Amino acid sequence: MVNAAVKINNAAAHAMGKVKNVTSNTSHHFDSEKSLVLITGGTGFVATWVINQFLTSGYRVRTTVRTPAKGDKVMKTHAKFEQHLEHAVVDDITKVGAFDDAVKGVDGVVHTASPCGPIGEDNERDLLRPAIEGTRSVLRSVAENAPQVEKVVITSSFAAILDPKQGLHAGHTYSEKDWSPITYDEAKTGDAVTGYLASKTFAEKAAHEFVEEHQPNFTIAAICPPMIYGPLAHTISIESLNTSSADIWRFLDGSLSEKGIPDTSFPVFVDVRDVAQAHLKAYEKDTKKNERYLVACGTYSYADVASALRKAFPERAHKIPDPKSAKPSEHYEVDNSKSRAELGLRYIPLEQCVADAGRSLIQVEETSFFYYTLMFTNMRGLNLSSRPLNCLGHHQLRWWYCIGTASSSFSAFSRIRLDEFPNSTQTHVQSTNPHHFTSFSHHNGNSRIRQTSSRKRISLQQEAKKKMTTKAPPSALEPYLRLPPETSLILLTSTLGCSVNWLTARFIGSALQNFGSLSTTGLEGQQSDDGEKQDVAVLVVSWMRDLKFWQDEVRRVAGIDISKPLYAKRFGFVDCFNTTPTASLQETQSRISTAISRLSQEENPQSSPKILLILDQPDLLLATHHPTLTSQDLSTFLLNLRSIPQIHSTYLSLSADLPLIAAASPETSSSFASPLETESSAFIVTQAHASRVLFSVRELETGAAKDVSGVLRITKGGDYFAVGGDETDDEDGGDGEGGEIKEAELLYLLQRDGGLKVFQRGE
Repeated sequence: MVNAAVKINNAAAHAMGKVKNVTSNTSHHFDSEKSLVLITGGTGFVATWVINQFLTSGYRVRTTVRTPAKGDKVMKTHAKFEQHLEHAVVDDITKVGAFDDAVKGVDGVVHTASPCGPIGEDNERDLLRPAIEGTRSVLRSVAENAPQVEKVVITSSFAAILDPKQGLHAGHTYSEKDWSPITYDEAKTGDAVTGYLASKTFAEKAAHEFVEEHQPNFTIAAICPPMIYGPLAHTISIESLNTSSADIWRFLDGSLSEKGIPDTSFPVFVDVRDVAQAHLKAYEKDTKKNERYLVACGTYSYADVASALRKAFPERAHKIPDPKSAKPSEHYEVDNSKSRAELGLRYIPLEQCVADAGRSLIQVEETSFFYYTLMFTNMRGLNLSSRPLNCLGHHQLRWWYCIGTASSSFSAFSRIRLDEFPNSTQTHVQSTNPHHFTSFSHHNGNSRIRQTSSRKRISLQQEAKKKMTTKAPPSALEPYLRLPPETSLILLTSTLGCSVNWLTARFIGSALQNFGSLSTTGLEGQQSDDGEKQDVAVLVVSWMRDLKFWQDEVRRVAGIDISKPLYAKRFGFVDCFNTTPTASLQETQSRISTAISRLSQEENPQSSPKILLILDQPDLLLATHHPTLTSQDLSTFLLNLRSIPQIHSTYLSLSADLPLIAAASPETSSSFASPLETESSAFIVTQAHASRVLFSVRELETGAAKDVSGVLRITKGGDYFAVGGDETDDEDGGDGEGGEIKEAELLYLLQRDGGLKVFQRGE
């Protein structure tokens, strides 16, 4: 079995976006002599990275959570470290003795738990007391129940240093020597932001006062970060982002596109990965005195954020406000020399920090976790009347969503389908009310909803069923549509913003066009051993799209109606989309085997058709079965399917390859890839090694164009090089039943009427 840490050969790397290697990071050396560290507040944005930092450094970690369910969430986030991670439930950190059991047996403590933002209605009840009493509680428990602990690291904040009354305080430089002068009475009666800032100040002061008063065996180190940006390392939805991540997201989702650049209220930032490293370095620092560290990269402005995001995500530039719209302002500076000198921090610059954060947030938007949360949890549905549905996935993916009402049982729901067009999408929302049909339009990120009558719906359906003519494949693509060598794996991938559905449909159409006669287009005619012509059948197994979608797509791209009886014995479909998403691999394989038997003619094996197996996004299983299903498990599952005797060759369709690979690649990002990202990346690369040909759909590097939808790269896969290619040269370059693959980079255009053009650059 291929190890999760693999390298792509040069050709595969070119197809995947020139990523040279991917390391799964699935194994780490754990020093048996390294200590067990308690890290409180384990589900938080910062805490997740701190936990990872300690685990990857060989420590064993115990973390606290408020509920058992959140404990399960933490364990899933750090699934690869499950043997070295445990959790304890502390439902109220302000209670006396709340941490007594949690601290027993630990050698050190990192206290990150605190109120997470200025959301309280009563500052003293919701912000001040939880922060202060929570800090006192954990220190008291350590002093009384864990005399072996010598170091406690506390997550404080730049808020404990800043004087908010001075505003941007131009000309002043803050350092660890500064303390916020805000009083407790001011904090109680001020607004929520004042209460939150003050809670950090009084919580840190309470820690220093506790140590001075009780003289415990341990010393404390306070980490004081400002605005913390950076990638997410834990499972979350867009709706529940932490404050700083939401701050970045509003630049990417178009919220600020018309408002312009907002004023920068807190012009100091740091990357969350540097914050996590600071906690580790402070914990490991051998010192007998209490310490305080201002952990900040430096100053910035929202104009800098906009510039960095526009550079990293040019396809979203129209949503990101123009940096030139920012008002110039002067502000304070910070002195981070102590953290650099004593902790050895080398800060991640803003451009990388913001770009990594943006990639992470876009992946959250695209992730199937949110899709399955909508589908299968008791969650309130989206209110389409007051909140137009944003396209959670890029429009070409044709996501289906279950939109529930306020009822947790989803007694009423609508199903949404995104139909692919080159520059805009038309989404049809099927209401549970049979007399209404809702049409949801999405044009360049702007959404609107309108409702039409059932008569309009009928007219739309009739228009879609205009007389069809079979469409021959584009000549530039035709050589690559021929039947590949037996047992071959053909990999079809894309990046965000693109889709391989049209290409998959073209493969289906080419196979079925060959029915009954030989053809010079599409698949070359095959002959059985006795010289009789042998037909080709197609079996589609889809985890992301239903049968109706593929019927429409093949009709649109290839001009073939696969719902007709003519194709009943030559086309099969296994619906893994509308079935329970957590069905076992064994159950799924059994359903696929049954479908294969229907297509095969068991009574006369020699006349049985060659079956092309098309697997549409089985990588979704990594999300629905996370963390029990690994990339190796899924690769084995696919290998078992490919080994079924009736299967001639397999086409594997995957989406969003580059972001997943980049997230887990040390050469392209210093961020910690989540377990799901790592497994998805390893799966994609493993399949690239096993494939004979890679068809990779990408966006134009120069941005959108009127007469070009994107780029189609065709490269040799790992299996081609493993077997040394074929000696017989096919001058057409298609590798059909023998022949050398000619690598190519083609352009394609998807037209509104379903027309498809594929051509060379310059044509």
